[in-house]
Formats: sequence, C-alpha cells, structure tokens
Amino acid sequence: MLAMLLIVLALYNRGIDADDTEVHCDPDIPSRPQPEVSANAIAMPQGNVHVTTCPEGEYLDWYKCSPCEAQTFRTRKMATEDIHSKCVECQKPGAYEVVEELCTKTRDATVMCEDKFYRAQVPGTPCKSECVRCDICGLGGSMYKNFEARECGGYNNTVCCEQENMVVKEGQCVAKTTTSTSTSKRASLTSGSKRVTVLSKKEASRTLLAPNSFNVRTISVFMLVPYYLIALAWT
Repeated sequence: MLAMLLIVLALYNRGIDADDTEVHCDPDIPSRPQPEVSANAIAMPQGNVHVTTCPEGEYLDWYKCSPCEAQTFRTRKMATEDIHSKCVECQKPGAYEVVEELCTKTRDATVMCEDKFYRAQVPGTPCKSECVRCDICGLGGSMYKNFEARECGGYNNTVCCEQENMVVKEGQCVAKTTTSTSTSKRASLTSGSKRVTVLSKKEASRTLLAPNSFNVRTISVFMLVPYYLIALAWT
C-alpha cells in the first residue's frame, strides 16, 4: 500500500514538473513552433566514423556538412541543440496568410496575415499563432464602441472605444491629453511679482510717436539746436 502511494506521488510530481517546463520559442522560426523531429530525420553515420556537428544553414550529409537545399533551413538553435541533423522544409502560407519574409538557409519564412486579419497566439499551444479576423467597431463584441483608436494589423487586433479622440495604453482606451496654444498680438510674461508686457510692432510704433514720450524724434530736435545757434552767430 505504501509503495503504491509513493508511486502515485512520484507520478504527480513528475506531472507538475512537466507543466512548469518553460518553452523557449526559436527566434528564427517566427510563425510556428519548432518542427518535430521525425523518425528518419537524423541520419547518423555508422561504425567508427567521426560524427560531425554541423553549423546553422548546413546539415549532416553522412560524414560531412553540406548547405541546406532550396526551400529548407536549419536555425542556430537547432544546430546548438543538435536535435535536427537534417534541414527542415520552409513554412508555406495557409488560409488568410501571406509570406512577408522569404525563407533562408538559416531562418524560416515569416508568415503574416492578409488585410482585415491579425496574427494571434493559439491558446494552450506555445510558439504557435494563427490568423484571426479583425474586430469591427460598432459590431459584435465591439457593440456601442463606434470609434477606432487603433487599427488592426500585424499582431494587434482593432481597439474600439466608446468615445472619440481616445488613445490606447496597455490595450485600454484612455483620454487624449492635448496642450492648447493660443497666439495673440500681446504676450504677457510674469516672473515673481514683476509683470513684463511684450508689445507688438504696431503698438511700439504708436508709443514712440506719442506726444508725451521721449522718443527718437525728440532727441533729433535737441541735436539740431547747437547748429541753429552757430548759424545765428555768423549772420
């Protein structure tokens, strides 16, 4: 009885460990999980022949490394883990999908979605995504949200808001903050208790020509007085 209990506990802990295992997606396989290794994918040499580990973009061709053939690839992660000794066929677009970046010998094709679709993570399947139709503001789940704050495309769905002129922050509609600037002929600058008034050109010219102001014209009249006195002395 005790032995059976220990076996059950061991299996339970093993299941927990398996669930907690973190999955690291291959950055060079952007649109799907890393392909599984088939039974005949690894061709290892037999006998006393030296086993060669091939770099990315190459595969083990019996006893030497050869470049991946057309429409096949082998990434750096695949080469580092040394799981795939053979190159893998490039991904082909499926329903509503288009190839955005072509496949190379070291990287799988980047597959995105057609217009009115976006790429979304498949729940419960790490590293796998698929094309999903974009939401339309005012319809379906976006009923009563008639204003589009973020356009659908890439890896993002449409974000619809109930009010106009909203922005999206962390997937939520928030009010847009704007700084209003007004222009006027007279700008007032206040510093502490002193108030400085900046006049327009037209107002400045009026001030200079005022009768009670000590302006340029007044200075010019005083400068002519000596010359007038000299002229009187010579006559």
